[in-house]
Amino acid sequence: MFRRNTLKSTESGRCRMRIKFTLLTIFLVIALSLTGCAKKEAAPEAGASGDNSSTEASPDDSTNPSSQTPPAPLPADGADPSSAQSPRSITSLSSLPEVVASESIEIKGKTRPGYKVFIEGQEVFPNINGEFSFKQNLQVGKNELKVVTLGKEKIEETKILAIERRPIPPMLTVVPPERSDSEFVTISGQTEKGCIVYVNATPTMPDREGKFSSTVQLKEGSNSIKITSTNRDGGTAALEKTVAFSPPNPRLEVIIPDTANSKQVTVSGITDDNTVLVLYVNEVKSTINQQNGTFNSTLTLEDGLNKVTVTAINKWGKKATVSGSIFLYSSS
Repeated sequence: MFRRNTLKSTESGRCRMRIKFTLLTIFLVIALSLTGCAKKEAAPEAGASGDNSSTEASPDDSTNPSSQTPPAPLPADGADPSSAQSPRSITSLSSLPEVVASESIEIKGKTRPGYKVFIEGQEVFPNINGEFSFKQNLQVGKNELKVVTLGKEKIEETKILAIERRPIPPMLTVVPPERSDSEFVTISGQTEKGCIVYVNATPTMPDREGKFSSTVQLKEGSNSIKITSTNRDGGTAALEKTVAFSPPNPRLEVIIPDTANSKQVTVSGITDDNTVLVLYVNEVKSTINQQNGTFNSTLTLEDGLNKVTVTAINKWGKKATVSGSIFLYSSS
């Protein structure tokens, strides 16, 4: 009886040991499973946190294209990303033409409320919305207009507007002669009324209809004559004409008597005024009245036939000669 009880207690103890071993085994399996899941979840977290121990690149990563970080894509408009970070303009200006004909232009723009705007040093007063408009006079040619904005906290912005003023030129018509045998030529033409006309360096005022004329002194050969007309807006029209001048031989008219009863005789005549430099009567220089070109010279004759030669030379070297004879009757 005692032995049976002993066997029963022994079997009961073994059973309890098996149960404990089984439960311990199940507990260890579960514990190991939970530990593996925890490591798998911790791995991406370590990579995201930037832990150098888990994300350190191998020495060959620098040469492996797949290991390089791809460059950031450009914006849709193709602009440099760095330019997108530049500060916005404080003041925006309306677009203006590069070339105008008028003497002034209106500059429009918008700035931030409370900011001050200066155009060419003159203050412009924007409205409560920051909008402004300013009329600026322009000079003929290129203009660089400075627009300065002063904001809060000593913010300053400067912009330069480049505008060229080209006034509309006036109408100008000139028809000069192509050739002239006179030292002075008259240049005539037509322009708009109110214009100032220059023929070379000589100013002339057109009449009420715009007609004008001016006298030009020519030199021997080709002469370039420039005619300009400027209107009140500063518009200028210019023409250049060429006139050829061929100096003629001087005019020479001489009165030579055929006969004389006295050894003293006067030879007189006329030539060009203000152009003939010298005049010879039988190689004797004679005086010329340059106001009207008249001259006279006294000759001493010999008995019988006397030849008389008169020569005039003008300032261009052209000459004219008149010859004649005077017969002196002997007083005996």
